[in-house]
Amino acid sequence: MAPANGTGRAGGRNPGAGSGRGRRPAVKLTGTLAEISKRKGTHWDVLGDISNDLAAEHLKPIDRRTDVIHPSEMAKDDWCARNTFYRIMNARAGKLMTKGEFNFQQEGIFATGHALHDKWQGWLRLGGDLYGQWKCMHCGWLTGIQLDPVTCPQCKSPAVRYAEVPIRAEKEFLIEGHSDGMLLKKARLIEIKTIGMGTLRMDAPKLLQKYYFESEEAGKKLYDLDGLWADLQEPLPSHVRQLQIYLYITMRLMGLEVRRGSFIYEFKPNQATKEFGITLDLSVVEPLLEKATAIKDAVYQTGTIPEREFDRDSSTCKACPYFSQCWSDVAPNQQNQDVRDEADQPSKSRSNARAGSRRTGAARAARRVPAATAEGPDGAGGRRADGAVRPAQRMGRLRRRPTQSGGDR
Repeated sequence: MAPANGTGRAGGRNPGAGSGRGRRPAVKLTGTLAEISKRKGTHWDVLGDISNDLAAEHLKPIDRRTDVIHPSEMAKDDWCARNTFYRIMNARAGKLMTKGEFNFQQEGIFATGHALHDKWQGWLRLGGDLYGQWKCMHCGWLTGIQLDPVTCPQCKSPAVRYAEVPIRAEKEFLIEGHSDGMLLKKARLIEIKTIGMGTLRMDAPKLLQKYYFESEEAGKKLYDLDGLWADLQEPLPSHVRQLQIYLYITMRLMGLEVRRGSFIYEFKPNQATKEFGITLDLSVVEPLLEKATAIKDAVYQTGTIPEREFDRDSSTCKACPYFSQCWSDVAPNQQNQDVRDEADQPSKSRSNARAGSRRTGAARAARRVPAATAEGPDGAGGRRADGAVRPAQRMGRLRRRPTQSGGDR
């Protein structure tokens, strides 16, 4: 039996505790372990269990394809084609892609976005014009692109769920994705976006700063949320780029009867809504398709690896999971510009003609319109008035006064 004073094994006391002897140096936890650890010994009871369960789910493999280019990544202002190339090559070599560190709050943000998508798609379904694929939740049957079947064509179950509009251009550009919805009679693609402070911080920092005021009553700076929302008069740049890709692929490659696209925006702080409409603008799409073509050529070894787009000391490069793989041929103490020139010099003479041909080919492909998908009355052709895409510029043909409800005063 263990001694009553608790100094034995059953007491679990460390013989040197309190004196500093025998202690191991403290280890600072980071990432997923830190997220789990900070729930211990707190008032988190039910929430702690949920957090642990979500952390376990987070460790499971990614459930979407990682061997193709996704329009959502192409739309980002800091999209690096070289990063996408390494991800695709690793996926094709059988290497699993990790999700990054677990963050409980971030999981909540993603889940809220998914739930709001389900809500809007359910409301769009009520009109009977929602077009796309449908999945039976009973037998798993997946339909082709069609209107709501109401019941499963296979097992007749009414448990049919909308599975969105597939975006397929793997053969042409190695691109695959899903659009949130399509209305057949309106010939319109739908993109549903939840707008929060994080979204605005990334895509509209000047607008966010404009409505950041000192509050004497609160004794600190606060955001004027109503004023900020009222002043948002056009869709955000990354959203425009993403929908432009969807418009091009559905109209020019898939042959769907699409003439324009609409954004449904919902403001997270108060559920206020707005709608913006755009039409296809080739000046936005072409540069993105050129980069996608370069990646495809490199994957199939008909072109060179895409160039590095950022300096090795940049935050983008340092956060990249392929940093070591990308810069393995470069000495760490070399200057960034010298590194780029030196690394690319041997292949420049061979690749310049090929790259020029690739860019011309991608641009030419972007302008080709099959006879079966000629432009409709909305004139969804190749407007180029906006020029190159920049975060502060307007893109596409935007409806200047958005349809909106709530929150605007």
